Amino acid sequence: DQPALSRLLALGRIVQLTRAAGDAEAALAGAREGFALATELDNLGERASFKGDEARALLALKRFDDAAEAARMFRTLAQNAYDDRLELSACGTLVQALTGLSELAEAGRLAELGLAQAKALGATESVGDFFVDVWRLNSLVGAHAKAMDAGLAAASAYASINLMPRVRHALGQATDSFNALLRNAGPRGSAGALFRKARGELELLGYVSPDLQKAIVSEAVTRFTELLLQGPDEEVAAGINALARRCEEILAGIAPQQPAVLVFLIKAFAVFLRLAQGRVEDTREMAAEADAMTGGGTDLVGLVDSMG
Repeated sequence: DQPALSRLLALGRIVQLTRAAGDAEAALAGAREGFALATELDNLGERASFKGDEARALLALKRFDDAAEAARMFRTLAQNAYDDRLELSACGTLVQALTGLSELAEAGRLAELGLAQAKALGATESVGDFFVDVWRLNSLVGAHAKAMDAGLAAASAYASINLMPRVRHALGQATDSFNALLRNAGPRGSAGALFRKARGELELLGYVSPDLQKAIVSEAVTRFTELLLQGPDEEVAAGINALARRCEEILAGIAPQQPAVLVFLIKAFAVFLRLAQGRVEDTREMAAEADAMTGGGTDLVGLVDSMG
């Protein structure tokens, strides 16, 4: 039935356009009409797709009970159609609906299941999306360290496929979680998380804008200064040493075409970490190299000399 198939395609396009325009009611109506027509045509794949559209429209309308019901049906239809990618989408939609209903245990179980499936399928964008779900669920129960780790993992996944706006957003989520942990546990109690955050952000510096690079390094220096002011600690010393080694490994292998501002920021951070290790004597040369990159706009050598 070619006219009916043409109508089905048109409805799919209408749903996409109305959702993009923010008209969730129109998207919902189109999705339900499309589902009814796909049912008449006995087209299982399209039934699943339109049921997913319905669930997403209901989520936008904050009708979480209805959204969960539609998402469960979406998932069943996707499974029956043996469409792994569609099932992955259904799982993510159901996680969001259950989160809206505060059914966090089931949402968490499904998020972990979806994450494992996304990794197995090599669906990197979905891996990032499920890590964001894990971030949200842990944030809601006050598990800020786990939330921070999930935010960093989401940023790493998005960076690997150049989804830069999402990288920035996920890093912001990780920072929010770390700040919540810092408020609750203080600098010493959040030290382990600080080292994981700094390591994760260091690996991602080349993927973010210069303004965010500067903000990341500046915040790291501030947080580590606060931590060092708490006094000597073996765990902190070990973390500083490991981070300094990784920083210098990155500098040794950095590509010549990398922006000068990125190289400078990593060198400046390496200078700070060396000073935190008490390595004043062998830090002056690196400080001078960093100062030269700014044409005299910085005085890291002066900082090193002041600690000599």
